[in-house]
Amino acid sequence: MPTEAVRETEELVAAASLISKATVTRVNASNEPSVPSRAGLVVARVDAVLRASPDLGDVVGQEITIELASGHHAPKVGDQEIFYAND
Repeated sequence: MPTEAVRETEELVAAASLISKATVTRVNASNEPSVPSRAGLVVARVDAVLRASPDLGDVVGQEITIELASGHHAPKVGDQEIFYAND
């Protein structure tokens, strides 16, 4: 039987249109003009793409704004994370 953590990861993978390994460059920040900086947002440089919607194009090397899920730990600048996101 899969553990709860395995089930949660499987659900994240199934729902995500972008799965990336990225390095956090700013916290409580946004690089999107239409999205004001606030707690719960990070800007991260995409180091590798594991899955991406074709609509996103090539995002490797780009900085993107990511809204963290409620209850997600607060990453620090320089942390590398795997992000499961929707565009």
